[in-house]
Parts: sequence; C-alpha cells; structure tokens
Amino acid sequence: MRIWSLYNATAPVRTLTHPSLVYSLDLYPNGTLLTGGYDGVRLWDPNTGQTLKFISSVGAAWRIRYLYGDTVVATLGININFYNFSSGTVLSTLIGHSSVVYG
Repeated sequence: MRIWSLYNATAPVRTLTHPSLVYSLDLYPNGTLLTGGYDGVRLWDPNTGQTLKFISSVGAAWRIRYLYGDTVVATLGININFYNFSSGTVLSTLIGHSSVVYG
C-alpha cells in the first residue's frame, strides 16, 4: 500500500508492506489506518509504516469499519464479525449469508 501526500503527488510518502491482498481500509481520526485483507485486520501507524496490531480473521475481511470509537471492529465476508480490537476476541458473529457481503 502507498500513502500519498495531497499536496505533492509525485511520489508516495510511505509504502506499507502488507503480506496479503488488501480489500478495505478505514482511517481513524487519531491518524491510524485500519486495513482488511485476505489474512485478517491490521492497524498501522502511517507515519512509521509499522503494524501496531494484527487480528487473524476467518476468511477474508472484504470490508472493515471502526465502531464505538476504536474499541470494536466489524469485518464483512461471508460472515459479519465484531471484534474487541484491544484483545482480538470475537464479540459476535452474524451468519446466514450464502455469499460474500461487500458492504
């Protein structure tokens, strides 16, 4: 993934090395970047390029969203999962879709 400056788009400001395909991202007001990909959910510090947190998901995270501040993260795939982002535990799973939920 590449982070670009809005003021100078000639070259990326930073490149984040993600080990799998990225399907979705969400920017939190504190400046951290949340990405959903084939292997799970990652929280990034876009200033350093470092992964701050990783949560492995069951199946790809096609869409992600912060909920309730930065405490709960929702991922959409074939199931919709709600994670406590601090601990990485699944709070709830909604099942019943026959195909991927994209958003």
